[in-house]
Amino acid sequence: MTGKKIKIALCLSGEPRSSMACYPYIYENLINLNPGVFEVDTYSYSFKGFRALPLYNCKKYVIDNRNDEEMFIQWLSPIKEKFHPKCVDLLFNTSNNVFNNQNGIKNLFLMYLNIHNCFNLTQEKYDIYIRARYDLIFQDRLFIENYITKIISKEVDLMVPQKLTIPLENNPQEYNDQFAIGNYEGMFYYSNLINSLLSLINENITVKSEKILYEYLNSSNFKILKEFINSTLIRKSFINSYPTSPNFADQ
Repeated sequence: MTGKKIKIALCLSGEPRSSMACYPYIYENLINLNPGVFEVDTYSYSFKGFRALPLYNCKKYVIDNRNDEEMFIQWLSPIKEKFHPKCVDLLFNTSNNVFNNQNGIKNLFLMYLNIHNCFNLTQEKYDIYIRARYDLIFQDRLFIENYITKIISKEVDLMVPQKLTIPLENNPQEYNDQFAIGNYEGMFYYSNLINSLLSLINENITVKSEKILYEYLNSSNFKILKEFINSTLIRKSFINSYPTSPNFADQ
């Protein structure tokens, strides 16, 4: 890769937990790339502020102070009657019309809404787009340059991690939803899953994000590279760097 620098948009969204613990992994694998070859702009979209945000030196960020519960209800209320009958037992308690799986569908809605809104912050055109969570760590070096090369050469449009199974030959029809990298067209499509969420739930009778993402992406004509990435989430870091406030370093 020579000549003009490859422009990368890193789009971070979701729940910004364990941000101080996870930042070094995101910095080393997604931001601190060869400056002679890559130019990385970071974008952030979250429903609350967090301590690590200034470290990212974001080109643009949004802290959306709206009530996420109210946003979910506003989305849900007009479409309640549109759920497939087979989804009713999965999602609703028919005796009082309350969701049995409210956290599942709420988290699904909020995650894909965040992805969509963060991608929309990238008003200029980039060669490469990366979607990642704030609480993601890579347990091995990512070697992201290999994926960038395949995308720039148009060998693939998207790289989406394959979900790890034991044994490995039991390959589920699911994608890991924590990370993705692609060209503009591929990531535009990825980030717009929110607009098809109701139909995907109805068609697959599930609110499992990995299954929904798999079905959504595989219904497209994009060339998708599936590879296992050794990564995990730090949902709680258990770091106590300030004795009088146990959660001080976990934000």
